[in-house]
Amino acid sequence: MGGKKTDFTGLKLGHLTVIEPTGRHDGNGRAIWRCDCDCGNTIYLDSRALKRTKRRDCGCNILNSPFVKDLTGQRFGKLVCLYPTGDKDSSGGLIWHCRCDCGNESNFSAHLLKSGRTRTCGCSRNAVIKDYVGKRFGSLTVIEHAGMGINSTHLWKCRCDCGTIVIARQPRLESGYTTSCGCTYTERINALKKLYDGTGISFLEYNLSGKLRSSNKSGVTGVHFDSRNNKWIARITLRKKLYSLGSYKNKEDAIKARKRAEEELFEPVIEEYYRSKETEETPTS
Repeated sequence: MGGKKTDFTGLKLGHLTVIEPTGRHDGNGRAIWRCDCDCGNTIYLDSRALKRTKRRDCGCNILNSPFVKDLTGQRFGKLVCLYPTGDKDSSGGLIWHCRCDCGNESNFSAHLLKSGRTRTCGCSRNAVIKDYVGKRFGSLTVIEHAGMGINSTHLWKCRCDCGTIVIARQPRLESGYTTSCGCTYTERINALKKLYDGTGISFLEYNLSGKLRSSNKSGVTGVHFDSRNNKWIARITLRKKLYSLGSYKNKEDAIKARKRAEEELFEPVIEEYYRSKETEETPTS
């Protein structure tokens, strides 16, 4: 027998007031509740979040920060951002609550959304089989359905323009990740290495990924300890120009300064680059 369900109606959490259950449930079977913020916005939290959450508003206070970009209502693939959760990912990026076109709602990092690496809630992995036979994805033409793969992902047999036959996963075809048998890999790598307005896009994306060079000792790119002044130094380089982001007593403050600068300097350049590529690839009528 299941335990008694808690009635959260009227519960006050800072600026949030629990209004009513929506009748919907998340992937773990938890009830989703409607919550109204004092600012007028409405958000939805599951029953577990209501019991354990430290949330005190809809995220409106976070959006008042000059270093946070408001993604409310913006679309990324099949996902539409509803509100910031108040949580951050390992790199300090804001986590957003999003609704997928399939109806599911989930939380995703702003970095993953804006980079294009996250475009659905994952529903494509279990999507109903579509008639993809004859459809082209880059250099690949779909021949026939090839069964199911790991995590119930649909597989498709495809012929590459070079003549090679490959099996491709449906999510990777739909997202544009898989566009050939691999014969264009070198071409794609060289394209990534090309400069955009004097800037290496792959270098910027590498920095945003959080990966570190072997020589890095601080754990964060662009942050190092100055033993002479006994302070942490934050710096960032863009278009061969070095920007000093200040010195800090606490390492955490230096990291925050670096992450803010990455969002302000790197991300706009990357977004502009991909917009320019989309314009180049759009056929003119």
